[in-house]
Amino acid sequence: MKTKLTDPFFVVRKGGLPEVPRNRYRFHELQIGQYFDVPRALDHSVRVQASRQGKRHGRTYKVCRITEERVRIYRTA
Repeated sequence: MKTKLTDPFFVVRKGGLPEVPRNRYRFHELQIGQYFDVPRALDHSVRVQASRQGKRHGRTYKVCRITEERVRIYRTA
């Protein structure tokens, strides 16, 4: 006697791909003079992304350590 497979991994479904943001940080929403904060644990990651976004879109960002727990990213141009 065969048993039924109830494993959700092998069930055929239909649907589109979920929308996934390209960048976890909101650089594209910043206007000149605006900023956002991220946890200090993401300091290195946000600095790398700020550099990449700046080169890719011709913008400049300044990343500052505000407190021991927080980093602030400004759009300067």
